[in-house]
Amino acid sequence: MASESILDLPVDDLFQKRLQKLQKKWNIDYFNTRFNVKSSTLIHINKGKMKENKSTNTYGFSVQTFVDGGYGFASSNEISLSELDRIFENSAKLARWSSTKAEEKFRINPLDPIKVSYVQPQKKNLFDVSNEDKIQFLLNQDKAAIGYDSRISNSNSYYIDNVSHEIIHTSDDRVIDKTESASRVMILINSKEGTNLQEARKSKGITGGFEIVEHANSLGLDAAKESIENLSAKSVKAGQYNIIADPFLAGTFIHEAFGHACEADGVLSRESVLSDKIGVQMGKDIINVIDEPGSNGDYGFLKYDSEGIEAKKVQLIENGILKEFMHSRETASKMGLEPTGNGRAESFTSIPIVRMRNTYIEPSDWTLEELMEDLKNGILCVSWNYGYTEPSIGQFMFKMARAWEIRNGEKVQLLRDAALAGMMLDILNNISAIGNTKYSDDGTCGKSYQGAPVSSGSPYVRINDVVIGGQ
Repeated sequence: MASESILDLPVDDLFQKRLQKLQKKWNIDYFNTRFNVKSSTLIHINKGKMKENKSTNTYGFSVQTFVDGGYGFASSNEISLSELDRIFENSAKLARWSSTKAEEKFRINPLDPIKVSYVQPQKKNLFDVSNEDKIQFLLNQDKAAIGYDSRISNSNSYYIDNVSHEIIHTSDDRVIDKTESASRVMILINSKEGTNLQEARKSKGITGGFEIVEHANSLGLDAAKESIENLSAKSVKAGQYNIIADPFLAGTFIHEAFGHACEADGVLSRESVLSDKIGVQMGKDIINVIDEPGSNGDYGFLKYDSEGIEAKKVQLIENGILKEFMHSRETASKMGLEPTGNGRAESFTSIPIVRMRNTYIEPSDWTLEELMEDLKNGILCVSWNYGYTEPSIGQFMFKMARAWEIRNGEKVQLLRDAALAGMMLDILNNISAIGNTKYSDDGTCGKSYQGAPVSSGSPYVRINDVVIGGQ
C-alpha cells in the first residue's frame, strides 16, 4: 500500500476539503466516498476433512456522485490520493452522462453535518483467536454430527468471520469512521436409510467476535438429530389447512414476501405490489411489522449504513395498516422523505441500495399452546429450506424444512415434503393470532448481486386457509 494511503490519513477537515474541492471542480451536486479495509476468514469442513481454509484481506475505495438526476459510481483497490482524483473524475463523468438519460430530475437532500467514530464491541476479539482454534471449534461441531448416528451420510460445516474498517465522507460534511465485525457458523447434515434421503440445516450468526462459540456449540449435534428425525417423517397431503408458522418460517415470509416489497427502490420502479398502498389495511389490527437497526449481537445489527445515515426503526405495518417504506438517501430524496439508514452496500465495489436489516413481526399475547388448541386438523410449519418470491405481484413459495400434523390441538406426526405457497396480501389478511414471544434467525439476503447480513423473526403465527403443497 502506498505511503500516501488514504487510510493512514486522519479523518480531518483538510481531507474533507480536498473532496469538496473535487466536487467543485467537476460541478457535482452530491458525493459519497467509502474507504474500506476488510479481513475475512472462511473454513469449510466436509466429513472431518478440511475442504477450505482461507484468510483474506481486501482494501479499496469508491466514489458515488449525483448530478441532475443522474449518478456515477467508480471504485479502485489502489488507495492513494492520485487514484482518488482519477476515480472521482470517472464517477463524475458517468454521473454527468447519466443525467442526460435521466427521466426524473432530483437532488440528494442535504442533511446536518456529523463526525462519528464507532467500533463494534467484541467479547472475544477475532484478531486474538488463532486460526487453529477456529478450525478446532468447527471440527468439534462436525465430529459431533458425524458420530451421532450411523445413518448420517454427509456433513458440511462452515465458519466465517470478518472485520471491516470503513470511512465514509459525504458532500454535506458527514464523516463516519466505523469498524464492524461478525461471525457465523453453518451446518448441513445429510442422512440416509435405504432410498430415504433427508437433511437438516442449522446456523447461527452474530455481530461481535468469537463469542459465537457460546451460541453455536451444539449446532452440529442439533442438525444431526433433526436430520435423523426427518427419516421417520411422512409426506404431507396437499390441500388447504389452517396452519401455525414457526418463528423462522414466519420471519422468512415477512422478510422475503413482504419486506422486499417495502424497499423504496422497488416501490419507485413499480416493482412492488405495495407501491400504492400506504395507509391501506393489510390485515387485522394485531399485525405490527418493523425493520430496525437491532441490538449489538443481532446478525443484521447496523449502527450506520453505507451512506453515513444512523439506522432508524421503520414501522412497516402498524395495527394492520401499511405505514412506511425503507429508504436510501436517493429514494428518500425522490419521495421527499427522510432516509432510514437502509442504504447498504456489500463492499466498496458495490453501490448502496435499499436493504433490510432486522425485520420482524412484533409479538401479541398468545401462547403456543393457545394457538394450537383451536386446530382440529392443521399443520405446524417449521423453518424453510428454499423458495422464491415475486414482489411485483406478491407471490411466493417456501419449501419447509419440516412440519407437524396437528390433530385436536396436539402434535401427532412429523411431516416432510411440505411447501407453503400463495399471495402475500392474502396471507397477511388470514393471520388470525400471533404468539407472545419473538425468536429470530440469521441469514444472508441477496439482491442485485449483493449479499447483506440480516436477521428476521417472529413469534408463532396462526394463519387460516393456507394452500400447502405436498403429495
